[in-house]
Amino acid sequence: MAKSETKATRRKFLKGGAITAAAADGTLAAPNIALAAPTVLKVQAAWGGGIFLENAKSYVERVHAMAGKDLRIDLLSVDSVVKTSQMQDAVHRGVLDGAHYVPA
Repeated sequence: MAKSETKATRRKFLKGGAITAAAADGTLAAPNIALAAPTVLKVQAAWGGGIFLENAKSYVERVHAMAGKDLRIDLLSVDSVVKTSQMQDAVHRGVLDGAHYVPA
């Protein structure tokens, strides 16, 4: 009888292991979705007013409408972080994420 009890216990053990593995597999297969913070880009404009600043604001509004909460552009006013002549270098160094100007 000891032999049959061992087999029954072994079967129960293997059966329990299969159920545990299936349950673990189900939890691993479920996607782990994390909510990421929105990406914020700092873009400085070279315009104090006028049509070019209006175009920049319009572009920012279109990006916000398309991206929803995932991407936000902070349009900074002229000379708010660096002078207009230093904007390209500021983008290169990573101080700004973008610059809206005409390099003419």
